[in-house]
Amino acid sequence: MRKFVLGKTKIIFVGKYRYDKNKSRLDSISEWRRWEIGLWFRRNKTVGSKNFKNPNKWNDNLVNTYMIGIELLIVKGWIEWSKGAQEIEINI
Repeated sequence: MRKFVLGKTKIIFVGKYRYDKNKSRLDSISEWRRWEIGLWFRRNKTVGSKNFKNPNKWNDNLVNTYMIGIELLIVKGWIEWSKGAQEIEINI
């Protein structure tokens, strides 16, 4: 995974391989259940960084995140980008 930040725009590149030695058991069960080939696009809403500390105003502060990806049987990859989205990192 590679992440770039250009001002308020965040761009994330992700690539995965079916037989990767470093993946967790949960990844192998949930993510590689089916053999698929194709392109896909998703648009989601997320909370923006403006007024993030006030949860009562989150409905007025939603921004779009976009994802475009490709699946080729044993390889998956996607790019996600957003402008002004809040990000929280959780280390497990």
